[in-house]
Amino acid sequence: MVRVEVMRMNEIERMVRTILLTHGETRKIPIDQEDLWCYDYEESYIIQKRMRHKELREHIMEKGCTREQAEEMILDCWVRGVIGRVSVDLDNCESKDKDEYVMANEEYWVEDETDSLGCRVVDEFMNSEVREYVTEYPFFDDEDEEKLREVYFEHNEKYLSRNQLIKGLMGKGYTEKRAQEIIEKYTTKEIEKKIEDWWDEYKAENLFKRPKYKPLKHHENKRIVKRIVKGNSEDFIITEIPDCYEIMQIEEWLLEEYEDLIGMRRDGWHTFGVEKVPLRTIRKIFREAEKQGKETLTQSELKQKIIEECKATEEEVETAIYGVLRTFKIRRAIPPRETWDIEPAREKEYYWSGTSCKYPPLTLQDKVLNPIKKVFKEVQEQGKEVLTWEELVEKALKAYQKHKENREEETYTETVNREYVEMMIEEAEELLLITSEKEQNGETTYRLNHQVLKNKKTRTQTKCRKTIYDK
Repeated sequence: MVRVEVMRMNEIERMVRTILLTHGETRKIPIDQEDLWCYDYEESYIIQKRMRHKELREHIMEKGCTREQAEEMILDCWVRGVIGRVSVDLDNCESKDKDEYVMANEEYWVEDETDSLGCRVVDEFMNSEVREYVTEYPFFDDEDEEKLREVYFEHNEKYLSRNQLIKGLMGKGYTEKRAQEIIEKYTTKEIEKKIEDWWDEYKAENLFKRPKYKPLKHHENKRIVKRIVKGNSEDFIITEIPDCYEIMQIEEWLLEEYEDLIGMRRDGWHTFGVEKVPLRTIRKIFREAEKQGKETLTQSELKQKIIEECKATEEEVETAIYGVLRTFKIRRAIPPRETWDIEPAREKEYYWSGTSCKYPPLTLQDKVLNPIKKVFKEVQEQGKEVLTWEELVEKALKAYQKHKENREEETYTETVNREYVEMMIEEAEELLLITSEKEQNGETTYRLNHQVLKNKKTRTQTKCRKTIYDK
């Protein structure tokens, strides 16, 4: 029986992931041939584990929970990103029993966010008249920005030259000098990056160090192509706008960032928030807080703990926190609705929600976990099922060194040392590929989790990776 009253959130997450891995339906979703090289998988498909709401609830109740507790755990795991709802029963919206969940990881949520932002940007902005959205959601909610947006509203154009913008602001009662100051104030300044080689561009400290969002985006020269349809024919009008200013919505800025994150899987495995702040350290900080009964850390607490652990500067720590937020390694805790008006200035709080310390996250299919599986298979052939921590680290270190030698031609960028191997063992346990238990002598031993590696039932989905709200 599960002692529900003392279960920590990470224990609940682990229980739900174990249920999905052990009892969930396995879906194999083929990867497009042109995208296949982006992944480090053994097969040419992505494995998903899915389960209906009713079935998940019943498995949790079998662990000793009440129905109410099981429902609350499912909701918590959905909010924290452990599972994602991919279909609902539209014929019976009041009942959640036939709703279907997928076991999610942080790459799933980055793609989900990209899809959501992309739909909104295309449907509400690109396919709309500029005047329909441009004045609705200002960034700063002040009079100067409102006047700036009104200029674009009146032109009904997303792109204006500097001269057009100045004349428009002067028409609002500003002097030419003040109009120029407003343009300067509300234009995003790109951060200059010193790129010594191609890899520097994809370092986390460059990738996540974003300029402050502002309404205007400057283009030295913008080429605008408009499609004109007349009857059965079409024509294109091309306009060049030098010194061009584009009016932006926050969703457009965010979409650019998430598209960059999707590109990260093509360009390397990130194990750090910034170079001085490994993701492993951030996870450790949250896990230690959880052991002390703290499910969340405030932003100031998290910053201070990272500074102490990593001897990093405040700027480096802020960049690292921004990076782990964008990659869904951590999430912001939403305070109870009834406190929103009472505590408007409440400090941001975060919790760990990632599945691994790499981005993109490791999965059951990743070749990079094969050395650990191989270690256990070799000892099993010798009649041994479990290994101590030291035995596992020693054998895994040799296996990963050999793994790297075999993959040199694939530009294996990881440094294989004890620290890296220890992280990979922790990853394998987090992903439930291996399990640990305390022996009577107090020593912890590890074994391969055969249950997880077996599939209960399999369905191949041929068309798309996600079926949101399909029946």
